[in-house]
Amino acid sequence: LSVMNAFELRIFPARQNKFLVIYFNGEYPQMTEITGILNKYSISVLSTNIRKSKRSDSNGKLILLITMPKNMNVRKLSDDLQTLERVNKITLKE
Repeated sequence: LSVMNAFELRIFPARQNKFLVIYFNGEYPQMTEITGILNKYSISVLSTNIRKSKRSDSNGKLILLITMPKNMNVRKLSDDLQTLERVNKITLKE
């Protein structure tokens, strides 16, 4: 069984669910750009929620329930997402 477990982890790496919160200014960030970055890190989006005031110049946040590899470099992901236009801050929560 231990051999099968190691084999299974190699084919299906261990994953974890997290909330990725992206804070932005003004208009919504481009979801195609965000999903492109997430795909680069083998991250799948399970659900999406956008919260924004009715004022066009106000800040908003995009809340994504994601599943991601446990051994992923979170710093690199954050750096890549920060390069997107209108993105202020990124947090990753349990």
